[in-house]
Amino acid sequence: MFAKKLSNRILFFVTLNAVLYGVFTYLNVRDMYGFVADVLKYASIASCFVLSLLAHERPWRDRDAKLQIVCFLFTLGADFALLFTDRFALGVTIFFGAHLTALLRYAPRPLFLVGLAISAYHIACAYALPMLYPADIPQADVLCVGYGILIFLVTAAAFRCKQPKANNALSRLGMCLFIACDVHVALYNNLPPDAPYLRTAFLLMWVFYLPAQTMLSLSAARITRPKRMRKNSMA
Repeated sequence: MFAKKLSNRILFFVTLNAVLYGVFTYLNVRDMYGFVADVLKYASIASCFVLSLLAHERPWRDRDAKLQIVCFLFTLGADFALLFTDRFALGVTIFFGAHLTALLRYAPRPLFLVGLAISAYHIACAYALPMLYPADIPQADVLCVGYGILIFLVTAAAFRCKQPKANNALSRLGMCLFIACDVHVALYNNLPPDAPYLRTAFLLMWVFYLPAQTMLSLSAARITRPKRMRKNSMA
């Protein structure tokens, strides 16, 4: 009964995300009510956070579920900065915390330390030590270089991490869609204003992003039943 109840709650929030996804995508395509669309986007990420909490009630491994919750706490902060303020660099910086948490979940300790060092170096360059890079490079670009390296490390680690088959699929596909989203974020922020693909890049960012986050929010849940031991297995 508990598993069934949990599944129903998860289904509710997945369905809610699907509805929010359809509404804010429609608003973006029609170029209507931009602020309302942003509120709905943020609500969908809050829904993903709830999904991660539900996954923690029935995890395949408790450590993974706890780290995924921390990851979404960083994500909520990052998306708030990106959606509702003009502080792009701050949003990217907070996302370093989200991806480092994901790397801690998927990667062995040496690879996590590499990711931590890369993140610390680029954040220091962007905020505290501008003498370490040419002065004409924007702060956000310095952060995005480190961010790009970090997200590829997380994706590679997700493909090498040993999880149950269903969890592997959610983690790997979720990270691939996350990269597709970030590629379009980069295009949107770097294409010239008259570029034909600029509006498409804007639309596709969240087309990839919400499915990615929904999959990742569930990737720590115990999706399949553990195999029962046979009665004669101890014989």
